[in-house]
Amino acid sequence: MLIFIHGEDTFRSREKLHELILEFKKKRDPQGFNVVRLDGGELTWERFRHEALSPGFLAPKRMIVIERLLARGKKETGDAVAAFLSAQPVLAGKESNVIVFWEEGDGQRAVSPRAPKRKLRTKSAPAKARATADALRSLLQAQEYVFAFPRLDDAGLKQWVYARTKEQETAVAPAAVDRLAAFAHGDVWRLDRELRKLAALRTGGRIEAHDVIEIDEAEAEPTGFSFTDAVASRSLPASLTELHALAAAGVEPLMVHGMLIRLFRTVALVKSYFEDGARDGVARAAEELGLHPFVVKKTAPAAQRFSWEDLREAYGRLLELDLKLKRQGDDPYLPLELFVVNLDNLSATLPPSLPR
Repeated sequence: MLIFIHGEDTFRSREKLHELILEFKKKRDPQGFNVVRLDGGELTWERFRHEALSPGFLAPKRMIVIERLLARGKKETGDAVAAFLSAQPVLAGKESNVIVFWEEGDGQRAVSPRAPKRKLRTKSAPAKARATADALRSLLQAQEYVFAFPRLDDAGLKQWVYARTKEQETAVAPAAVDRLAAFAHGDVWRLDRELRKLAALRTGGRIEAHDVIEIDEAEAEPTGFSFTDAVASRSLPASLTELHALAAAGVEPLMVHGMLIRLFRTVALVKSYFEDGARDGVARAAEELGLHPFVVKKTAPAAQRFSWEDLREAYGRLLELDLKLKRQGDDPYLPLELFVVNLDNLSATLPPSLPR
C-alpha cells in the first residue's frame, strides 16, 4: 500500500502521519518492531528496495515512512524508486507493506546559487542533490491514498478551531473563533498552542473573545520579543522604543543582554545553515538546528541584514557590554542604549538571498 502525505500545513500533515503510525501499531504491530522511518535525503535505492520487500517480524506487514525524498533525495534514487514501484504494482495493494511518503509542501526544493562557506559552522546538512524527477511525484499523486494539507485560509482556520474544540470537549464563542483565526496568521502550530492554553484557562467553561484578547495583549507586553524583533530588523527608532519599554517594565539589564546573545546566536546559526547551500525549507532547518520553525522563519530575513563581519563585531561588543553591565553604574540601561545605537553603525551589506 502506498500513501502520499504532503502540503504546506505541516501541523496537520504531521498529525496525519502520527495518526497512521498509531493505527498501524494498534492493528498490526503492538510491539513496534515493524515501523521504519527513513530520511529521504540519505536514502539509497538499495535501502529502499530492501525495506519495501522485507517481510514483517512477528507481524503480517511492515510500515516504512520516507520523509522528504522528493525535496531532498538524489535524482537517481528517486528515478529508481519510481521505476521500481511502476514495475511492482503489487506494492500498491492493501496486502503489501505500507509505504508512506511524507513531504513538506509539494516536495519541490528551491534552487539557488551556493553561497561561499563561512568560518562559523553548525550541524552539517546532508549532501545536496537535485530534486527527483517528476515521475515519482506523478506516481504518488495517482495513488488511492493521497492526503493533501494546503495552508488554511481564514474560513479553513475557523473550521479547524471548531473541530478542534469539539474534540477537546471545549465550548467556544463565534467571536473567539474569529479572533483566534486572525491571531494565528495561518500558523496552525501556534493556533493549537493557544487553544490548549485557553482550554486550560476555561476548564468546564466557554472560551470567549475577551479570553483571546487577553492572550493577545499578554504577548504584546514587553517580554523581549518586540525588542529583539526590532534589533533584528535594524530599526534604530523601534529598537530604542522597545528597549525603553523593557526598562519601564523593570526588566533587569542582564536579562536584556541575554536576549541579545540569543538573538545573534540564532542569526548566526540560521545564516551559516543556509549559506552552506541548504535549501530544504524552514521545517528541515528547524530540525537540523534544534529551533522552532517559527523562529527560523522569523530569523531568515535578519540573516540577510547582518554580514559575518557585523556578527563578529556584535559578539565583541556583547562581551564588552557584559562587563559594563556587571559594574552597575548610575544608569544601568545606558550601556544597552549605546550598544543599540552602535549597531546602527555596522555595515548593512546584504549577502546572497536566503530562503524565507
